[in-house]
Amino acid sequence: MKTLNQTMLILTILIVGITTSFASENAVTDKVNQYLNAVKAKEASTLDDFVNSEANFIVINNILGKKELLSENDYLKDVKTGKIGLWVASSEIKFVDLKDKLAVAYIESENKKLIRKEYLTLVLEDGNWEIVNSVSSLSKK
Repeated sequence: MKTLNQTMLILTILIVGITTSFASENAVTDKVNQYLNAVKAKEASTLDDFVNSEANFIVINNILGKKELLSENDYLKDVKTGKIGLWVASSEIKFVDLKDKLAVAYIESENKKLIRKEYLTLVLEDGNWEIVNSVSSLSKK
């Protein structure tokens, strides 16, 4: 009987852990999808709600051979003007890696001629996922 109770306790802990992890991964995926939708729609004010004020955005343009380090404000300006994301025909979250209060998402966005690969780093702050860093590269297909 004691072994059965211990087994049930272990199974319960495992199920709760898996459910919590899955729920957290879904929350990150939802946040990344909000990010992608806001960029595509040029909604800088929406992004401002969940991009950390000290976030950095590294944008590598392999076509022009140029690398930029953008602050949150500069990035939001580029989103608002359509410089970033307006050309995107489709985006796909390739994977989300989650550990405690830290998550990394890998995204590929493209159109017929271009592909943008992006790694977003998110941190759980007061129950909300915030983007704290982005590194992206733009290339021809």
